[in-house]
Amino acid sequence: MLRTISKAGHLAHLERPCVYNRYLKEFLAHVDRLPS
Repeated sequence: MLRTISKAGHLAHLERPCVYNRYLKEFLAHVDRLPS
């Protein structure tokens, strides 16, 4: 899963925190569903 955050540089979590958090939550939900 690859996402890009427009209008953000190397510190996306500081520059666009709402978008970053949304994508992080999606990623963690996906990882949680993977078989072990």
